[in-house]
Formats: sequence, structure tokens, C-alpha cells
Amino acid sequence: MPESTLDTLTQRLDRLERDVRFWRVLGSTALTALMFIALAAANPVSVPDEIRAKRFLVVDAKGEIRGGLALMGDGAMTLTLTASNGLSGATLTADPGGGATLVFTDNNGKRRTVLHGGPEGAALYLVDKNETARAILVLRPDETVSLSLYDKGKKARAGLSVTGEGVPVVLPAGR
Repeated sequence: MPESTLDTLTQRLDRLERDVRFWRVLGSTALTALMFIALAAANPVSVPDEIRAKRFLVVDAKGEIRGGLALMGDGAMTLTLTASNGLSGATLTADPGGGATLVFTDNNGKRRTVLHGGPEGAALYLVDKNETARAILVLRPDETVSLSLYDKGKKARAGLSVTGEGVPVVLPAGR
């Protein structure tokens, strides 16, 4: 056999061996990937039945706390939601004694609306920017309901009440 034919055959054989190695690696990689896919499909992601913690925090993209759920030291459970300014938002607290309070704060972090309910009755407080209650609506355990209106100086200016028996009472101003 001439030398050039032998060189040509050697080159072709080398190229054929390279191609076989390439396809062998590609086939092994594909088979491994298929095995992982099959295993993942056979074992679906499990979701735990319960997660236990004393506090959960929600943070925004900057890492700032925007909300949380926590068990307080006194046994109260508190859910807090905060706007992006970090001040305004809402807080819901479930007291150990059975009551619950919902507080809304303004852009300065001051309480503006407070709603409370529990075994002793319910109350709604509307609060001005200086955190002075200006209107209070109360429902007592004896089913008496009353509305009291206050000026900036915290002085009662008007009020109305209805007893549990249905008797209306106008509360005197300045009391």
C-alpha cells in the first residue's frame, strides 16, 4: 500500500475515533440528564405540613422589613404591615386575654385609627395628627353604645349614648 494511502487511512481512523468519543460523551450526558428528570418527576417537591417559629419577617428587595408575624413576650400575637416609608401601616394584635386591636398609622408613624374588641366590649378611636383621640365610639358589655367627640385640647364637646335597654342619653358638653 502506498504511503499516502496509509496516511489517509490513519487520518480517517483518527477522525472516526474522535467522533465516536464525542458521541459517547454526548450520549452519557443526555442519559444522565434524563435520569435526573425521571428522578425529579418520581419524587415531587414535598411541602411541610407545618412550620414552627416565634417570628416571621417579610423584607423588600432592599432588605428593609416590610411586615412580620411575631409572638410577643407577653403572649400576644402581632401581625405588622409597613409601607415602603417604614412608618405608615397597620398592626393587628391578638391579646392573651382574648381581645384584639387593629392600629393604623400615618406617614409619620403616629396612630390615627384604633379598633379594639374583646370580652369587655369594643371601641373605635379616631385620632388626630397629635395622637389625641377626637372621636370615640364604644360598645360596652351591657350593650350600651356611646359616641364622644373631643376638641384638640382633649375636652369633650358632644356625646350621645344609648343604654342596653334602648334609652337615649345626650351627654353634656365639657364633661
